[in-house]
Amino acid sequence: MANKCAICGAEINLFQTQKLADGNCICRKTCRKKGFKVYDYVHANLYGVQAHIAQVERGTKLWDHYFVPAGRPRTRRRSSRDSARHCLSPRTSD
Repeated sequence: MANKCAICGAEINLFQTQKLADGNCICRKTCRKKGFKVYDYVHANLYGVQAHIAQVERGTKLWDHYFVPAGRPRTRRRSSRDSARHCLSPRTSD
């Protein structure tokens, strides 16, 4: 007996399903992994799970936008003080 996921519509069997409080089923492989592990799926309804997944996706986008650097990191420009310090370093003579 195969059920359908209420969010993505995938065919799920008994071991791949997570039943919600309102009787709907979601798949464990894709839809349940989109949310937090500590979210209580057993006592949640479909509307709450969809809202939770949307909030997690929004938070992930914001985190990536503000805290994950895009592309290569910038190299530090050498100031004149750094180059002067390099020129004035003592030489070791043999």
